Amino acid sequence: MKEINEFITLLKEDNFSKAAEYLELLWREYKNNDYTRMESFILKGLINGSFSLAMYQIGKKNSCELLWEKYEKYQPLINELVSINTHKYKLAAKILEDKRNQLVR
Repeated sequence: MKEINEFITLLKEDNFSKAAEYLELLWREYKNNDYTRMESFILKGLINGSFSLAMYQIGKKNSCELLWEKYEKYQPLINELVSINTHKYKLAAKILEDKRNQLVR
């Protein structure tokens, strides 16, 4: 799936806002499909995590924390989902968490 690969690349480059916007297109497609509905929640969580870090970069620490809480709400779903994309979602979550640990102290 090219969208999650591009999302991961943008995260690694600390381009959190663009990463979230890029993944949002896929989330919109997935959220209205019964077959991909659960996966849409994972995408929503990853988007919130990425926007959280984008908010931190521009000094909006309260927004950062609120969005990170939303990320944490959806993150456990990654381990529940049976999908060919699960390993990519786990990688994206790991990158988000590592980046947060580097940025937010």
